[in-house]
Amino acid sequence: MVRFGGAEVKIYERSDGLFKVYWREARKAVTTTKMRLEGERGALAFARKKVRELAGMAGTRSVSVLEAEAVDGLRGLAGERSMTAVVDQLKDLVARMGGFGHVVRACENYIKAGHGKLDRTSVAVAVARFLAGHEKSAVLYRGGMRKELEAGVGRFGTVSVCDVDADMLEAFVSRLNEDGTEPGARYFNNRLATWKTFLNRCRQWGMLLREEAHAGEVIKRRKEADRVPEIWGIDQGARILKTVAAEENESLNYLVTGCWMGLRPFEMKRVTASMWDWEQGYLNVGAEVAMKTMQQRFVPIPPNVRELLYERMTAPVRYWGANSPQGRRIAKHIVRADDQAFVAKLLRAKGLITEWPQDVMRHSYISYRLAQGHGRGQVAEWAGNSESEIRKSYRRPLRKEDGDRWFEIRL
Repeated sequence: MVRFGGAEVKIYERSDGLFKVYWREARKAVTTTKMRLEGERGALAFARKKVRELAGMAGTRSVSVLEAEAVDGLRGLAGERSMTAVVDQLKDLVARMGGFGHVVRACENYIKAGHGKLDRTSVAVAVARFLAGHEKSAVLYRGGMRKELEAGVGRFGTVSVCDVDADMLEAFVSRLNEDGTEPGARYFNNRLATWKTFLNRCRQWGMLLREEAHAGEVIKRRKEADRVPEIWGIDQGARILKTVAAEENESLNYLVTGCWMGLRPFEMKRVTASMWDWEQGYLNVGAEVAMKTMQQRFVPIPPNVRELLYERMTAPVRYWGANSPQGRRIAKHIVRADDQAFVAKLLRAKGLITEWPQDVMRHSYISYRLAQGHGRGQVAEWAGNSESEIRKSYRRPLRKEDGDRWFEIRL
């Protein structure tokens, strides 16, 4: 929204990537389309010029005190919306209902039907309530959700939750990133998903009608390009294992558990030596460890993992030495908080990697398990993923021999 001197011009991003500029002139809607947002010929530059033209055309007009008070009252009712949009909506309602009297009767029937009992809680109050409860159930994701929702409070925190419409929300989730760039499809969809989760909870609290779609359900997700997660090659994995074992041996537990057991980084930090059932050949990942899904799962221990970690886990004091701090620590936690930083720094120094892709060890595990011929459902169970996510994200050309070789890597 671009405002100047009482005039307003709106900019919308179309689904095809072009930008629509919208304004009202002589009481009629006018639009034009621009190829880009920024630049001399972009939508933003055009909107800034047009809004000044409209402000100049508007001129001034003397009104009575009563008229001024009426305008102020309308402005208060409009809230975050423009008064022009509110007036247009009122005109449309009156026309559709066949007169203002019918609009009043429709409102009365609306209240009698129980719709008028909606909780008029503001967005600011609802967000505070939501975050207070959500932090307890999803600690890992409170940071991103808090940042997005609190930014929304800054934009329309005084607006009632039931008054947040699709236009308001779509304009907000389409806002520029902090560095001034346009949000990509994935970033847009993540923002939208946060608001959808929040509004779903507000519906449960009685702040939205159960039988109507809220703004988060009306806005369409943007199409994302299929992305195949990056993984380590077999020879690269073997060299990495050898290097870590020789020069950062305390981080070997972290590397092996990530690459050949497929645990998430935060799961590894909660795993203890007692969770490894070496007799049955499974790692018991309990609900308190798998906080993302809160579901217990059993991950089979491959032969190479048994050779690499069995003695370190079952007899840490003997392996590390009677007075070693490592032996006492491993009895509680098998990995250290800084293991990833240590390993990444070492591998960069040795020229084995240039960067550390997110969850690269876990992605390698899943990809090579699938290559071995295990079904998506089975791999999803071992990894603690949904089968749909496995199907969507792990399509890559790997041979069965590749999968077998990955799980045969040893020192």
